Amino acid sequence: NDWAFNIFETLFEKNKGFKEAEEAAEKEITNQSWNSQDKALQLFAILFAKNQGFKEATQAAEKGFADQDKDVRESALKLFKALVEKDQAFKEAAQTAGTVIGSSKYENDCAVIIFETLFAKNQGFKEAAQAAEKEITNQSWNRQDKALTLCAILFTNKKRFQVATQVA
Repeated sequence: NDWAFNIFETLFEKNKGFKEAEEAAEKEITNQSWNSQDKALQLFAILFAKNQGFKEATQAAEKGFADQDKDVRESALKLFKALVEKDQAFKEAAQTAGTVIGSSKYENDCAVIIFETLFAKNQGFKEAAQAAEKEITNQSWNRQDKALTLCAILFTNKKRFQVATQVA
């Protein structure tokens, strides 16, 4: 793994190997090995710096977030955060976060982090409000609580307050 990573770095210096690196990183992000996931995240970061790999990273993040393995989902979260920070994948990140907001505590925490990252880019308010609205009417107090957590985040500034009051 390390030697392949070094080869890609050398190729990037010559403006080569982007497609191969995108494919390798997309595959490795869902690998059960934490080391492989970490290397994939590093590889995507380098690709992003070269303005490459956004489509493949988005696909890998969506696939990884659906994985049953907690570490894979965590890597997908980090990848979504990195994409949003690079002004990419707003829609996909918001949709993914919106679909898992009422799930397990871990997935809810991931969704909240994605929404907070989106909010910092002035994105995702509508999707967050829709997710909160859906969960607030659920019969489960646990899911209602998760919706209230999301509403609390929406209340942190005036624009978000307006969206959150629509849900309430």
